[in-house]
Amino acid sequence: MKRFPPHLALLFVLSLIFVQIGFLLIDAAHPAGLKFSAPRKGGEYANPVPVEGVAWYHGRDDYRVELVASQDGRTVLRTEVPREMVNYDKKGGSFLLASFRSLVNLPADGEWRLSLYVVGKNGERLKGGDVTIQAGTGRLSGEFRHFSGQHYAGLAGLLVLWILVITAARISTEEQRRVIEFLLVASLWLNEIIYQFYWYFTGGWHAAWALMVQMCGLSILILCFVFALPAGKLRQVLIELIFFWGIGGALQALLAPDIGYRGFPEYKYFSFFISHGLIIACGLYLVAGRGFRPTLLSVFRVILISNIVVFFAWWINLALEYIPPFQRGNYFVIGFPPPTGSIIDILAGIFGPAPWYALGLEILGLALFLIMWLPFGVRDMVRRSETG
Repeated sequence: MKRFPPHLALLFVLSLIFVQIGFLLIDAAHPAGLKFSAPRKGGEYANPVPVEGVAWYHGRDDYRVELVASQDGRTVLRTEVPREMVNYDKKGGSFLLASFRSLVNLPADGEWRLSLYVVGKNGERLKGGDVTIQAGTGRLSGEFRHFSGQHYAGLAGLLVLWILVITAARISTEEQRRVIEFLLVASLWLNEIIYQFYWYFTGGWHAAWALMVQMCGLSILILCFVFALPAGKLRQVLIELIFFWGIGGALQALLAPDIGYRGFPEYKYFSFFISHGLIIACGLYLVAGRGFRPTLLSVFRVILISNIVVFFAWWINLALEYIPPFQRGNYFVIGFPPPTGSIIDILAGIFGPAPWYALGLEILGLALFLIMWLPFGVRDMVRRSETG
């Protein structure tokens, strides 16, 4: 088997980009809209019931999201579902996002019909659809929880995958390594293309967070080309990005997954672990199978490229305020601190609001990349001292 076909690599990348542009344009044609990704139609949920989605209304902030719950054709509950709010700066300023994620306590267990509406400033209403669910206090919530059984199960499965990839990379012939490379890239692409359609048609996709403008998303696009390029400077730089961005970014994501109310056995759960696990597997393969060794120069080269990418990501984040759902993007986490709270709240208190707290993120990123390089650097120093 020859090197991964360049035309296939280009096809993989263009298909992912075109799918995302297509979904963006479909949403852009609707100046007002509402999607809810949880609960799902026909699902069984614990009570209180998770309600999650995104709503927008002609680019304005003066609207609210309302939930209407009915039983036996009668409206039993009408309540507002609060949109997520961001603590924007250390002075206490904040702003509302288009997204919402909440738990709604239904008055009783049983079958419920839930309808969501966008309600404008003057009382105008836009229905976002409805679902029929079963709610009961003894049922599973569907929410993914960090360091729970399903979290540990996902990590354990990936640990087995990584061991298998490293072992195969070391004992395989050149022909077999080409097959491994093809399987890794094709699996990443197939999972991502399925996920994009799944996420859009189940109401979770929107441009402010679903574009592949983050370390892991860009790593997938880069990986489509890494095994297709001949040896040279460009390939070396891309491999460096995969090692530091891919392994560093994906590992952080796996330690604190943002899966929301779509835990096991939803496809989002499997897709999350598959994509991030395969990105790390590719990085490990490049070390074990292709002999990649990062240098100190690699660290600073990746930092420089990261700053350039972050610069463009900042402007993409701002531009997204002008298309549905009219919400600032948060790619590379430089648009605003996550509403669920994170270390960025501390950095914003030290360095100031976005984009200034990115200075703190840069320091943390440099420290992480140096830690990832350190075992290779120490090994090189030991070898030099032995030969010297």
